[in-house]
Amino acid sequence: MIYLHKILPALLSPYSLFLLCIIVGLVKKKYVIIWTALIVVLILSTPVVSSFLFAQLEAVGSRKTPADIHAADAIVVDCTGKYIYPSFIDLYADYGMPAQAQAQGGFGRGFFGAAQLSSGTKGAFGWNQAIKADVNAASLFVTDDAKAKAMREIGFGAVLTHQKDGIARGTGAFVSLASMKENMVILKEKASAHYSFSTVF
Repeated sequence: MIYLHKILPALLSPYSLFLLCIIVGLVKKKYVIIWTALIVVLILSTPVVSSFLFAQLEAVGSRKTPADIHAADAIVVDCTGKYIYPSFIDLYADYGMPAQAQAQGGFGRGFFGAAQLSSGTKGAFGWNQAIKADVNAASLFVTDDAKAKAMREIGFGAVLTHQKDGIARGTGAFVSLASMKENMVILKEKASAHYSFSTVF
């Protein structure tokens, strides 16, 4: 089976047309065709002409003014004075989370530790305090300019942060490492669910 949509672009390329003109000129013994084809190819390949032709091909639409963009059905972000740069994303971080006190005793905290058989958390919670599915990282998040600056310096721009405590650790938040207020750097609340199957909580 011959795929014309793959063959036609090659046949219609300037080089193919030039070779076709040479073949026709040789067969017909009309060297004027060959010279004409050569002159046309040389003219089209000059920087001035080729730049002009490419500019015409690429100029599909005209530039829009800010007024035109605001009038359109689009979300416009004014990036004047701001910078956009690529960065790494840390998908397993506890940036901005409160420090956790190491609990003593209980399952997984030592073979001879006292087992924790009832919940010390006020409310309708199960006996296992390692199940922290109710934790919402966005509500605990506090920016830390020093840590954020250190991470930015090694190439990170955003993190998926969560509280590293428990088996079921609740939801994580996707935050920027910008030096701004919490409500400005939280990009997405409840961005992920986190679990741990390690014996050390």
